[in-house]
Amino acid sequence: MVVAVMKQGQLERGRFSARSRDRELVCLVGRHGVMGIDQVMERMGCGRTVTYGRLARCVEFGLIERASIPGFPSTLLSATHAGLSYAGLGLPVASISPATVTHMLRCTSVAVGLERKHGPDRRVLTE
Repeated sequence: MVVAVMKQGQLERGRFSARSRDRELVCLVGRHGVMGIDQVMERMGCGRTVTYGRLARCVEFGLIERASIPGFPSTLLSATHAGLSYAGLGLPVASISPATVTHMLRCTSVAVGLERKHGPDRRVLTE
């Protein structure tokens, strides 16, 4: 319980400021529900090292969680309830299951492509 209070305080003190790329990452994952690491790298225009560093900070503060589905080769990312609140998104936490993960990732790929085509100021929500 004390750890959660400390982390919340650290969030408010600016380690995750409103203008940070970390917040942008949480918003991105939260909007799409479920993303793969490659999709995050493509959309944010960052390399593997930078992306993993940002993800590690977001996971440490409980804003994003990693999920592994047996038989699926990639780690999946989703925003937690705290992450969705932090990002200011009024969306429910994504429910990941083996039956829907392929569909969800394809929806995210289409949305990332649409955002790339129509410019960075356009935000697309997946289903």
